[in-house]
Amino acid sequence: MRARKILTIVGTPIAAVGLMLVAGSPALAVDHEMHTDDGNPGGRVQFTANGDIVRVDDLEADGYAAKLFVYNPNGTTRYTVQAGGTGASKTVRASDGGVYDLVEGTAYTFKICLHQTSGDSYCDTAVWAG
Repeated sequence: MRARKILTIVGTPIAAVGLMLVAGSPALAVDHEMHTDDGNPGGRVQFTANGDIVRVDDLEADGYAAKLFVYNPNGTTRYTVQAGGTGASKTVRASDGGVYDLVEGTAYTFKICLHQTSGDSYCDTAVWAG
């Protein structure tokens, strides 16, 4: 009986510490957000500088996909990300390597558009630092 009490007492702080570690890990906050320029935005991009996390969301069933273009400071296309279908999203991050790992402190141009095979429309553009 006494051993059972000791296990309970010893187990409680360990469980509490584990819970504090899980609860104490805040999610990374989004630094920048931008929507397509249509009346009821159908596309969104969110950017978190810590980890160069970029998320593109298709917000509406409008026949368009949300497409993001990221441009280097010299104007060349660094990469594109596309999410199509209502509620669809696509996330890329520095840990994916290559073009997704942005140079710290460098200003990149982000352009979010609604995309169809006929082209891009309702674009919005911002400059954010990696």
